[in-house]
Amino acid sequence: MINNFSRLVLYHYLLKNNLLDSELLIDYKNLILSIYNKIKYKELDYFKYSERDDYLTEFEQESNALFYFENSNDFKKIQENKKLSPTITATRNFGNSWLNRNNQDLENKLKQYYQSMAAQGNFSKVFLSYAYDDKLYTMALFIYFYSLGIFLSIDWLQNNKILNSYQLKKVLYNELTKCNQLLFLRTPQSEIGAQGKVQVRQWCSWELGVFFRLNRCSNKYLINAYDLEDKNSTLNENNIFLETLNPLKSISHQRLN
Repeated sequence: MINNFSRLVLYHYLLKNNLLDSELLIDYKNLILSIYNKIKYKELDYFKYSERDDYLTEFEQESNALFYFENSNDFKKIQENKKLSPTITATRNFGNSWLNRNNQDLENKLKQYYQSMAAQGNFSKVFLSYAYDDKLYTMALFIYFYSLGIFLSIDWLQNNKILNSYQLKKVLYNELTKCNQLLFLRTPQSEIGAQGKVQVRQWCSWELGVFFRLNRCSNKYLINAYDLEDKNSTLNENNIFLETLNPLKSISHQRLN
């Protein structure tokens, strides 16, 4: 298992191990390459990762799409001279906004890939609780965990957008009952500050609560994808929901541990 879930480490793992080489993932791979190349130097300098040279590997592009991504107006708005955290946030916003506004075809390909993987093999199914703003990152998570024998149940990849909250709860509840484990993706998007405390966003909180009522509370796990590592200790103290989640330490026999 990778040693942390920053985007740099996760994207590097997928690229290095050729996990994005499906025909349906070519455009997604080039989008990931654009973001990876944009953030790698700043993240390496800030986090001081070991094996620095390994992260500076130049990965081969699969199409001219990479040129388009890097020359789009949205991508040009990301300034290199900004401090680390705003730059990382900007690239995250770029990925999600580009996916939402400009390329329904890419989203359809990702859903097609996800559904084709669902039809293969007998994988352990784990419900992913996440913030919608992290959807681009969740696709990378799905591919990574699938390579380890875990099938992540991810709402946006399985369903069309549901505007009715009652219907959405029914869909999510049905999926939660099919999963024996839950993984919560902790990012700046999945939490909000209120009255001096950090709280889990509404839908994530609802999913965690339902899973608890299903008497599966010991099977809730957490991965951290915060931009700044020194935030973690402070936020842990202010978020009571995190006390019920087990930090993910390993994966064995197609189960989170």
